[in-house]
Amino acid sequence: MGTIAKAIGRHGLIPWLALFLLVPVGAIALVGSPLGKAWLDRMAAYPDSRKFLPGITIEAALPRDRGFVITSIRSGSQADESGLVVGDVIVAIDNVRGLSIEQARSYLMHDKADEVRLRIVHDRHARNILLDRDGDSA
Repeated sequence: MGTIAKAIGRHGLIPWLALFLLVPVGAIALVGSPLGKAWLDRMAAYPDSRKFLPGITIEAALPRDRGFVITSIRSGSQADESGLVVGDVIVAIDNVRGLSIEQARSYLMHDKADEVRLRIVHDRHARNILLDRDGDSA
């Protein structure tokens, strides 16, 4: 007798049917509800963050109070053309240091400036760059 047949025989068919029916129903409910959509957006690494830091993605540096590590750069973007590279560390956003990633996103969502000033550390050398927040054009 196969493994699945043994499990069904031992525990009955009802738990398996419940599993195979409830998981898809739960997934549909999650995707279809406003709360579920908000949660999925949050778990999808903030897809709207591109308009706040165009052309790059970031993660918190370790230790967390050290800024943010650039994890990817879109080819041809203003960030790419400014010389940013994966692994550079953003130590300040608009001269504000010590932000958590949540604080940085909140700040950038509410700040209405056309540009964002980033203090970048690359190979122990710091520099400032300006990125347009509306897009990737220089």
